[in-house]
Amino acid sequence: MSSIPPRQFETKTGKTVLLRTASPDDATALLAYLREVLVSSEHLVTQADEFDVTEDHEREWIERHREAPGSLAILAESDGAVIGLLDFECGQRRRIAHRGVLGLTVHSQYQSRGVGNALLQALIDWAEANPSVDKLALSVAPANERALCLYRKFGFLEEGRRIREIKLGPGDYEDDILMYRLVDSPDD
Repeated sequence: MSSIPPRQFETKTGKTVLLRTASPDDATALLAYLREVLVSSEHLVTQADEFDVTEDHEREWIERHREAPGSLAILAESDGAVIGLLDFECGQRRRIAHRGVLGLTVHSQYQSRGVGNALLQALIDWAEANPSVDKLALSVAPANERALCLYRKFGFLEEGRRIREIKLGPGDYEDDILMYRLVDSPDD
């Protein structure tokens, strides 16, 4: 089972935030959070009207992330509400099982307050203790400058770009930056 020990921290504005592994009981709250984030974020590929995940689907997704040794879903909560999510999943084939892809979202009201830092650090701590994880990977839009700064701060490097990967509208495209960070595990 993939999990992290719960940890608390204070945001830059003094709010208490709890980081913990998502559980199937979180499906309803997580769906509400995701629907809110999809409406407010300009940088996600999925748009709000395309998001049709059911509670059963969300429970299964959470359970899969709890059961697979190379997967993890971490929630950030404040005042009982989900305010951030980091999910991570390693490849299913042996030759790519050492590499996982992460996704990170933070509610707009909690951005630039340390929530993304804490979620990313929790993943790195978990990955360094997990001998099967050697590489963290992600993709990010060039316009998402906050995210780029955060990832660079944690040692992520650009390894490529997918040109015109995201279509914003007729004749309006955005590249997708591929980034990675190698993991120092106990086996190294």
